[in-house]
Parts: sequence; structure tokens; C-alpha cells
Amino acid sequence: MDEIKQVKNSIQVRNWENMILDRQSSGLTVEQWCARENISKSVYYYHLRKVRQSYCEQIPVAVADLSESISPADPSVRISSGKIKVEITGTVSGDMLSAIIRALRC
Repeated sequence: MDEIKQVKNSIQVRNWENMILDRQSSGLTVEQWCARENISKSVYYYHLRKVRQSYCEQIPVAVADLSESISPADPSVRISSGKIKVEITGTVSGDMLSAIIRALRC
């Protein structure tokens, strides 16, 4: 994504963040607020998801070098969170591991 699109998306997320905060402080339900603002509920929830994703992307994820702690006999890591189970082999990159951890946190 080029710089202009990134800036445009960032501004749009910030604008929607303010609108969502306005809705929450208004005391109105989503349905009432959307009717007042002439916005469909699906558009509201789409942007709510985008704002939440933006916050998730801002959460720092530290990835240690796992290569020393992975056993050559069983070169994998297993992560469980509720119903979600992830198995990662010893060949996974640090970037991929960071992306997986971010997805599990959100």
C-alpha cells in the first residue's frame, strides 16, 4: 500500500474512532445512533472492526529466538487458546510467529 493510501486509511480509522466514542457516550443504542447519523448498522460494525484491528496492530509483540529451545526430535511449538490450537514448526519465521501471536491476542 502506498503512503497516500496509508495516510488516508489512518485518518479514516481515527475519524471512525471518534464517531464510535461519540456513539458510546451518547447513551444511544447502535441502532438509534445509526438512524440519527443516517449510517447503516453494517457500515458501523465494519468500521468498529477496523478500529479494533488498528488497536490490535499497535500491540507490541516480542518474539524471542526460539531456535535454541526447540528440540530437534520435536521441532514444533503448540499454542492453545480456548478452542483455537496452533502448531508451529521450527522453520517458521519470526514475522509469521508475530502475526500468529497478534491474531491470537485479538
